[in-house]
Amino acid sequence: MMRRLLPQTARAMADGSMEGVGSGTNGLSRVDWRARPADQAAAVETFVLAWWQDVLTTPEPPYPVHDVFETCATILGDMTPLLDRFDAHPVTDTHLVSCADTWLYDLITDCSQRQRRQRGVRHPRRTPVVPRRTPAVAVRAWTRPGPRA
Repeated sequence: MMRRLLPQTARAMADGSMEGVGSGTNGLSRVDWRARPADQAAAVETFVLAWWQDVLTTPEPPYPVHDVFETCATILGDMTPLLDRFDAHPVTDTHLVSCADTWLYDLITDCSQRQRRQRGVRHPRRTPVVPRRTPAVAVRAWTRPGPRA
């Protein structure tokens, strides 16, 4: 079944025609795809990481970046490879700041993305919490281990 559905699912995720990205569990997160033969499991992981990399370098991806992050992290069961791909690049920096802003807002208001969707609020208006003069540098400094300035 995975061989028939995975190509269609991957295509829909990549082209923006799949509903529910970022709204909780994805079909791939519900199946034990890592238990499949090694080449099939590698194909799923390769797709998810390639999709994430493509979204990071696309100025206006079909889904909000934080929704794609949530979907990819849920599928992989790990955020580390996703966070590692936030390389220094103008488009990626913009997405990093957007994600940090959304996550910080969610933490401060104790409001998850799912709760916002239930209330009909997709992108809440808020004051940016990351200074705008060098946002990516500020976020990178904040997320790197070591002493804080």
